[in-house]
Order: sequence, then structure tokens, then C-alpha cells
Amino acid sequence: MGRQINFYLHGEDQNDFDAFLRSCGNPIILPYYYPKKQVSTVPDTLMRDEKKEGDRVYLVRPVDIQEMQLEYNEYYGYWNLNETVLPVLHYDRCVNTEKEIYRGRLYFEPKYVKNMEWVAKSDDFVKWADNVINKARRILKKHTFDSGGYNYQEYVGKSAASWIEKNRPEPKMGGTFIKFG
Repeated sequence: MGRQINFYLHGEDQNDFDAFLRSCGNPIILPYYYPKKQVSTVPDTLMRDEKKEGDRVYLVRPVDIQEMQLEYNEYYGYWNLNETVLPVLHYDRCVNTEKEIYRGRLYFEPKYVKNMEWVAKSDDFVKWADNVINKARRILKKHTFDSGGYNYQEYVGKSAASWIEKNRPEPKMGGTFIKFG
């Protein structure tokens, strides 16, 4: 079972969240798509072009970078990290439009199945990834949403909280995104 935190970040929260993530052991940031079978990095977690980049990047501890492996996705025609077995922390970034914020998350799998047996990722990686998620829970605020009489809480960035207060968006598609108007 994976471990995660879901949240909403407004575009104005992105720089602060990037700085927070970089303060967690100075991870290397890897893109989701690779046009060639060669691992490369990106300078930060900021999304510049969602269609070109996708919304996911990976955070990797410098000590784990040599383990990164790519697999070819024939259906889409590009290379991806073998994220199931690798010590990577997924960062699904929040896509923003004028009236919507799509939920983001930090996520990782502490173990995976290989040859019908559970294989644990390194204790150091799991401790680091848990620490990043726990720190994110402390820096983000909880906000209570009303979804047709059912209340639930999600974490939000400071600017997202202000945007929510001002616009009173409603959760859509089970909280996949929030939208007003």
C-alpha cells in the first residue's frame, strides 16, 4: 500500500512548495517523459507547459540517482522511469485554470511485488519519503470541503486557501479538482 498526501496548490503556491521540496535533502528532479533512453533532470518542480511536460515529476535522493532505469512505452512512444521498483517520490503537480485547481499529491510505494513476493525499498528511502510527506502535512493547511452534505478535508497551500475562500469552489469528480462558476 502506498503512502501519500493529496493537496490543492494555487499557481502562487508553486514557488514556495518547490522551495520546500528542495529543502528536503536537495532531491534531484526527474521528468515524467523521456524522448530518448537517457535519464535527464529538470531544474525545478515548477510546471511551465502541462501538455508538454505532463503533471508528474519525480523526486530522487542524490544517493539513488544511479538506480534510475527507463522503460519504453510503445503505446505512447516515449520512455518512462520504472517507478514501481525505483526509490522515487512522485509529485503530481496541481494544474490550475482560471476557475479550477486540480488536486496534486506526493506519493510513494515502500515496497513492491517481484516474482510473487514483496520486496521492500531501502529503509533510508522510506524514511526520507515519509519525512517529506509528514513535513508537507505540517506546512499545508487543512480545509474542509462540503460535497453535497458530505464533509471531507484536504490540504491546501496558502494562496489556494485564499482562492477557495474568495471563490467558494465545489469539489468535482470525487475531489479530483475544485471548480467555481
